[in-house]
Amino acid sequence: MKIFNSISVIGCGRWGSFLAWYLANYNQNLSKILLYGLESSATFQSLKETRKNEYLSLPDKIELTSDLEYTLKSDCIVISIDAQNLKYLAKQLNEYKLDGKTFILAMKGIDVKTKQRLSQVMLSNIKQNIDIAVLLGPGHVEDYTKGIPNCAVIDGINHNSKRNAVGLFRSRLMRIYYGNDLIGNEIGGAYKNV
Repeated sequence: MKIFNSISVIGCGRWGSFLAWYLANYNQNLSKILLYGLESSATFQSLKETRKNEYLSLPDKIELTSDLEYTLKSDCIVISIDAQNLKYLAKQLNEYKLDGKTFILAMKGIDVKTKQRLSQVMLSNIKQNIDIAVLLGPGHVEDYTKGIPNCAVIDGINHNSKRNAVGLFRSRLMRIYYGNDLIGNEIGGAYKNV
């Protein structure tokens, strides 16, 4: 199993901010955690000023950045943005050197225009050798931040990507199950949100 030393979370909304907070508090292997947001985003500006939102306060271990190139230097990149913006982001990401990087999609949905699942959106727009896993679960930020445990499923394009993602997220607060049906899990997650 690959042990990640640094991680970036792209997307500083409620779920992305939570995932950065969660990893800072529950994964002791990480020496660096970046939380990326657009400089023009009101949410990002608020986090920069206060380092908190309605659910949590960001630990000092989390570095906020709007520099995408810097963000992509991490070993693993978690993406938590609106599903309809993933295609645009993936095309941006492909402009950087990504070979060997692991991406974890912590989001649900289907691309409306192409009808692709989110892992397909990534693979059809990033023409490099990357690993992809998806994190899906019924958990809610407000429960997790109160210490109420829950579970999640991680699935991926291969066993190694799943195993590495499980190792990153597993803790006493978040019990992780291995998925063995990437298509079914992605479609099920998208339907759940409808």
